[in-house]
Amino acid sequence: MATLVCLLLVIGLLFVSVLLMVLSLLLPPSRNAPRCPACSARVSYTQFRQNRCGRCGSPLVSQGTRTQE
Repeated sequence: MATLVCLLLVIGLLFVSVLLMVLSLLLPPSRNAPRCPACSARVSYTQFRQNRCGRCGSPLVSQGTRTQE
């Protein structure tokens, strides 16, 4: 019985984490989101990690000046 409860708890936590990840991808970028230097569009976290603007495709940060956080 305890094994079943633990298994259901793990499955529930996994479901909640996947749901939160999907919601964060569907929501628009926040007000303090980084902006593209070329077209001033707000970029999402995924676009920032890929270093490409979703609107114009220009690089967001030149590779030489990118800093580790």
